[in-house]
Amino acid sequence: MEKIPFKDIPVNKFVELPPSQFKNVLILDMDETLIHCVDDIEKQDPDVVLEIDFGDDEICCAGINFRPMVMEFLREASALMQVVVFTASH
Repeated sequence: MEKIPFKDIPVNKFVELPPSQFKNVLILDMDETLIHCVDDIEKQDPDVVLEIDFGDDEICCAGINFRPMVMEFLREASALMQVVVFTASH
């Protein structure tokens, strides 16, 4: 995948959010903010193990740990504002 420098991203690229009852929007990057990837799922005990299919018959297992209190944080935040979560990861 080709990486594009931030300065070269066209300014007309935007995300249209669904309608919301809230005026404010909280945008969160999922990686390393809400979750943390486990390096070795055999040696560590992740909260969740996901199978990721990269295509070309390449599948790997990724261990994911949730940050402490993340679910409570998301419940509280979503009661007060529109919450958007994104990732640039696979």
